[in-house]
Amino acid sequence: MRMTYRCFVLSLAVLGLAGGARNPVTGAREFVMMTEAQEIALGRESDE
Repeated sequence: MRMTYRCFVLSLAVLGLAGGARNPVTGAREFVMMTEAQEIALGRESDE
């Protein structure tokens, strides 16, 4: 049980550090689930 909790906390910490990006407008750090290229492609697709 204790090891499972440690693995869970460690996983959250790794995801938080890896998925964080700075919002250029607000300057705040945000959790991002897609790459910059995916975000650009989504914007282009919705613009059509």
